[in-house]
This record gives sequence, structure tokens and C-alpha cells, in this order.
Amino acid sequence: MVKSYLHDARVDVGFCETVQQVLAGVLPAFAIFGFYRLWIWAVQWLGPECFYQSKGHQPFTLKEIEPTIEELGLNPPLKPLNGAFALLYFAIAATGLLLR
Repeated sequence: MVKSYLHDARVDVGFCETVQQVLAGVLPAFAIFGFYRLWIWAVQWLGPECFYQSKGHQPFTLKEIEPTIEELGLNPPLKPLNGAFALLYFAIAATGLLLR
């Protein structure tokens, strides 16, 4: 009975509709990369000192487990690109929501 029901309820869907549904399901997942880039951009622009300690100010008990500013390299020359990529990832995610 179930098998015949599934056979009768089958919907013929074209290639374009299938691609559209796959993109509508996959593209919103890009938002998480946008949040990550936004966080990195905030750390770089607000100053890594707000979030991390330098080698000279870090307590001895944290030296083995907590990274320092010098180890992370949070002063790249292209800081604004993280903010731009965050916006790009959010735009990709929004495009996926519009496809539904």
C-alpha cells in the first residue's frame, strides 16, 4: 500500500527546479561564515587587547592553554576585507532565502 501511494504521489520535477531547491537549502548555510568573519573583523578593529593578552601580561597559569596576540597574528594588512567578506557571505545566504 505504501509503495503504491509513493508511486502515485510522485511529482515530476525538472532539473532547474531541483537545482533551485538545492541552492535554497545550501546557500543560507553561508551565513555562519559571515558571523565568523564579522567576529574576526571586530577583534581586529576593536583591538586584540580587548580579547587577548600579550606575552608580557599573560599569567603563568595561562601560558600553555591561551594564545597571545603575537601567536595569533591579528594585525594583517588587509583588515577591512574581513568585514567585506562578512557582508558577501550574508548576501549569499539572503539569496538562498529568496529562492524559496
